[in-house]
Amino acid sequence: MNPMKQTELLKYLQNNIPVVAVNRRLARRLIADFDALQVAQGGEVWRRPEVFTYETWLKNSLQKLDQADALLSPAQAQRVWEKILSDDIKTAGTSLLQVTQSAKMALAASQLLTRYETTFSEEEGAVDHCSFLRWQNVWMQMAGQNGWIMMSELPGLVADALDRGRLTAPGKLLFAGFDNLTPIDLRLRRSLQQRNCQLIDWQIPERKSGSPGLVAAASPDDEVRRAACWASAILQADPDCRVAIVAPQLEQYRSSFQSTFLAQIDPSLLINGELHSKRMNISLGERLDRIPVVRTGLKLLSTGHQISLNEIGWLLRSPYLKGSLTEQSQRCLADRVLREKNRTDWTLPRLLKRLEPLKIPDFCAIVSSFIQRPAGRGTCSPGAWAEKFHEEIGVTGWPGERTLSSDDYQAVKRFYQTLESLASLDRVCGLIDRSTAVKLLSQLAAEAIFQPESQSNGVDVLGLLEAAGQEFDHLWVLGLHDAALPQPAQPNPFIPLPLQRRLEMPHADADRELFFARTVTRRLFCAAPDLVLSWPQTIDGAPCRPSPLIHKYTPSEPPQATSADPASIIWQQRPELESVDDRHVAPIHSQKAVSGGTGIVKDQAICPFRAFAHHRLRAEGLRSPDVGLDGMARGTLIHTVLELFWQEVVAQKRLLAMSEESLLTLLKTVVEQAISRFERQYRDSLTPRQRRLESARLLRMALKWLEVDRRRPPFEAVVEQRHTKMVGQLTLRTRIDRLDTLENGHIAIIDFKSGSSVDHKQWLDARITEPQLPIYCLHHPADSIDAVLFAHLQGNDKECRFVGLARTPDAWPGLQESSQNKLLADKGVDDFDAALRHWQKVLPELGDAFIRGEIAVTPVQEKSCQYCDIKPICRIDMTAAGGGDEL
Repeated sequence: MNPMKQTELLKYLQNNIPVVAVNRRLARRLIADFDALQVAQGGEVWRRPEVFTYETWLKNSLQKLDQADALLSPAQAQRVWEKILSDDIKTAGTSLLQVTQSAKMALAASQLLTRYETTFSEEEGAVDHCSFLRWQNVWMQMAGQNGWIMMSELPGLVADALDRGRLTAPGKLLFAGFDNLTPIDLRLRRSLQQRNCQLIDWQIPERKSGSPGLVAAASPDDEVRRAACWASAILQADPDCRVAIVAPQLEQYRSSFQSTFLAQIDPSLLINGELHSKRMNISLGERLDRIPVVRTGLKLLSTGHQISLNEIGWLLRSPYLKGSLTEQSQRCLADRVLREKNRTDWTLPRLLKRLEPLKIPDFCAIVSSFIQRPAGRGTCSPGAWAEKFHEEIGVTGWPGERTLSSDDYQAVKRFYQTLESLASLDRVCGLIDRSTAVKLLSQLAAEAIFQPESQSNGVDVLGLLEAAGQEFDHLWVLGLHDAALPQPAQPNPFIPLPLQRRLEMPHADADRELFFARTVTRRLFCAAPDLVLSWPQTIDGAPCRPSPLIHKYTPSEPPQATSADPASIIWQQRPELESVDDRHVAPIHSQKAVSGGTGIVKDQAICPFRAFAHHRLRAEGLRSPDVGLDGMARGTLIHTVLELFWQEVVAQKRLLAMSEESLLTLLKTVVEQAISRFERQYRDSLTPRQRRLESARLLRMALKWLEVDRRRPPFEAVVEQRHTKMVGQLTLRTRIDRLDTLENGHIAIIDFKSGSSVDHKQWLDARITEPQLPIYCLHHPADSIDAVLFAHLQGNDKECRFVGLARTPDAWPGLQESSQNKLLADKGVDDFDAALRHWQKVLPELGDAFIRGEIAVTPVQEKSCQYCDIKPICRIDMTAAGGGDEL
């Protein structure tokens, strides 16, 4: 090796010496430094330096040999190996859990053997190795017949061409940043030297500097925060210096860099909701199929003739479709309307019929385009499918009406390149059907790593390999715990392990990983005169130890800038604060009935803000559909069955006189009527199987409850009465399930409940959270009320009973006088009449509080918030977490 300073390297570029860089980032950096040097020297026009990556230089050499068309792309090679494995499964009768992943590892094994110019025999391997050799033989036959070349073969092909005089070697060639050369690379270098090419190797020179700082951070987030404050302090002192942060496992730090780090380096971006900064350039791409605009495109192409509600909602909310701006409000409404239908899946024609009245013509046109796609399993070449996909996605207006950000624009461009990659599979793939084509496109997008190009003048965030060959003014290497450096061995499963160890193949064993880690860190720790190393003491609560490669360094604390996260900036830049009492809003002056029924008083008791949000703001959470009918629908149906039954029967004595046959006949009739009424009301129809199952359930539950009604004192049922009632100053419209007239002329007020549990004990609290029945009592003389009861409708015989309060509890199935007396005593209530008086006092107070506009966020108990649908707007979680009231 012949190390030289980077200024000498630039001199070589000025002398038109070609440079082969170890990675793209170093190549771009060298070109940028060369351009900056020309500008500094007063140059106006200059020849672009010859700087290539190794892969690009090899491809250029292949181009000179007129063999560029023979080179398979990674996607083409992967597809060939998948076909080899799939055919082998059919022929040999073997099985693989994941053909795609197995093909990827087998392809990697084949490339490793090529780079190390070796092979092995069946006697050296186990069953999996023999399978690989079988696949490898098929690959070599196919490659020979079709003239295919893989990237791993290029160094050998170029070396052979040099040896035979088919290629002319340059006079000089500089390799920058290379550490790990394989046997096939060394053969190429020998061929170059034999053709009188002077090879020059450049590495970062060894530095004699002070000991680097060593930081033991509490966690990865703490590491990133400290590194951010360190970088911020440096950039404040010298904005033009080169600062880098390197992590061996950069992927695990992605979220911290996009939040904690960015908050310190460029907090104004997070305030505006952005994630990319010109002050930070993170060398960590993301799978293309995870980029929202590309994910939308793939979703559009993969939509079949049936679509789930979640997928419909996702498309309705997507900003990347035609009409996403002009129809935004109506599409949100459509999402809500579809959720209320309680269907988890929709056929496209049925969905279109439901959407057409909702005034979203652009979205309906998109659904129509899905319907118009040819049905069946017709086959085309991948290229033909790529053209069709391009047309289909254009019909939807993708990628939308709004101006694309730079990142989205680049992602769209990359997606179209992925379509071209799909078309390139014509070379190695026959005719395929649509589902296979979509699967291939999705696979290509998943394998493509997308990293937006940006001009960064700030901090470079790099992985170990991306940092190779580069020099910085200040460098922080984080994540140096013992599980990250050296990394665990990961030998290829299709190459015998002894062979991998003997040839020191990458990831073969712990010794190979330790050697690699020492080599990389030796270079890296020389990359800057100012060096800081750090490791997290815990990761997700699990303790960590420092890497053995940093034990010799002494702990120290690097300089830190003052925290500049968005919350601090907002607080420091706040104007003079104005105190606003948000516990009250304007009162209601109208005397008209407020819609919401007794639910208003219930919500006011549970939490005043909840009542305000539900009944004045009309805010409510979106429904999540259940499989089949949800609890509310099932409750409505059994209520309707009993309502229709008692409208016909009226008196208990008639029920007692009915034969079993006549009872069943009547119940079957009212069950059918109840289901028909439900379907008309919700404009939806049950499937035949649903109808059968629900009819059987309703009949079974009705029979069980009528057995309870048989054991009651004599009564006549008056069902489903509508009333207008005053609760304090609040006017409500209510509907009573049952108001039964008893033999003594008194009444029993009954409400049916089909939920898993009912609680009547809270009737005696100051804030009654189930106020429906107590409200019905307000306008009846106290001495005319004999019972206030929930009729608990359950499939379990023991749970099918009455729950509540009565003057004579023992007369009602499920009630006991001793239990009721104990409850009254525990609550400090003397008797049944005292409970009625309690309701006369506390219920009007709740109604008046709603009318007065009292909306404080004061839930009656902590569990009231557990399933509340308005938590996103009430701020209860922020206050509980210490956010306080000043927001």
